[in-house]
Amino acid sequence: MHTQLERARDQNNECFTLLMRTHLCLLENMSVVMYLLSSTVQT
Repeated sequence: MHTQLERARDQNNECFTLLMRTHLCLLENMSVVMYLLSSTVQT
């Protein structure tokens, strides 16, 4: 039981890190998209 809980917690941590990484990646992509949009608006 205890090891099962630990395993579930480890999976949760992995999922959380993956989520955070994807979120950061999305934020970076958004800033790039915003930059491209602003540069196309200027021209």
